Amino acid sequence: MRRGLPIPLFAACALALAACGKPDSPENNTSGSHEVTLQLNLSFEGAMPESTLTRAGGTQVRHTLRFYRSNGAGAWQAAPEVEKVLFADRPGGMDVSVTLQTDRYKILAWTDYVQDSGADWQWYVRDFSRVSLPEGAYQPGHSFRDAFCGSLEKDLGTAGTYASGSLRMTRPVSAYSLIATDADAFQGKDIRVTVTYPEPLATAYNLWEQAAVSPREGLSFTVPAEIQADGTVLLAQDILLTGGDNGTVKPEILLQDASGKAISRLNLEIPLKKGQRTIVKGRFFTENGEAGITTDTAFDGAYEISF
Repeated sequence: MRRGLPIPLFAACALALAACGKPDSPENNTSGSHEVTLQLNLSFEGAMPESTLTRAGGTQVRHTLRFYRSNGAGAWQAAPEVEKVLFADRPGGMDVSVTLQTDRYKILAWTDYVQDSGADWQWYVRDFSRVSLPEGAYQPGHSFRDAFCGSLEKDLGTAGTYASGSLRMTRPVSAYSLIATDADAFQGKDIRVTVTYPEPLATAYNLWEQAAVSPREGLSFTVPAEIQADGTVLLAQDILLTGGDNGTVKPEILLQDASGKAISRLNLEIPLKKGQRTIVKGRFFTENGEAGITTDTAFDGAYEISF
C-alpha cells in the first residue's frame, strides 16, 4: 500500500495559522456585505409657503440629511456615515439617492431656507442634537424661519442592491400673528410694538429626541406696526419651536408712539398648535386689558404666512 507523503513542519504550521486567522468580529466580518442604493422620498406635511420663496431675492430651500450607521451595540455611530445636502429652487417633495453598505441606519433630516450661499441662515444645523436659532439678540421669526424635520430607522442588512423608503417631514414649529382691528386709531402713526416673553422659550431642536431644547429667558423684540391690504394692522408675528403637539405662549405686549409714550399694554396667553398659526385679533390700540381681544383657535390645518 502506498504511504502518504510527509508534510514538512513549516508547511504544517503555515496551514494551521491560516486556519486560525483573525477572530471573527463585526469590524472584520464583511461576509455578505455589499453596497445598496437607497432611494428615499421626502414627503412634507403641508407645503412650505411658495409665496415666500423668491429666487430673485436670493433664497432657496435646503435639505440636510445624515445617515448614521448602527454601532452594533443597540445604538448609532456618533458621526454620520453619509451626509447629503441638497438645494431646491421651490419647496415640495424631494427624492434622494444614496449608496450605503448593508447595515441598520438612523436617518435624520432637516429642511429650511437659506440664502444663495447655502450657509446657515435662520437655523444652525451643524449639530443635529441642537439645531439652533442664531446667537445674539433675539429676532422674531418670519416666513423664512419655517422648517421641517424627520426621522427614520432603516434596516438594509438583508437588502439587495436596491432599496426604497419614505421619510415623513413635519414642522417642529408653530406660529402666531397679532392683528389690530381698530385701525382708525393707528392712522399711519409710527407705532412700535415690543413683545416680551417672561417665560423661557426653546431656541433649539434635538432631532434625535424630536424635542425642543435650550430654553432662554427674557427674550424680546421690537418691530413697527404695519397697515395691511385689508385695513387691519399687523402688530407682530413670530415662529416658535413647539415642544409637543400643543402649547401656549404668554407674551407681554407694549405699544408705544414715536416719542416712546405707552399707548397700550396687554398680557396675552396664546394657544399654539404645531405646524399651524394662531391669529389673535382685537382692539389693541384702544384696549388696555384683554377685553376686545379674540383668538382664533379653530386650527383649520392651514399654515398661513401673511404680511
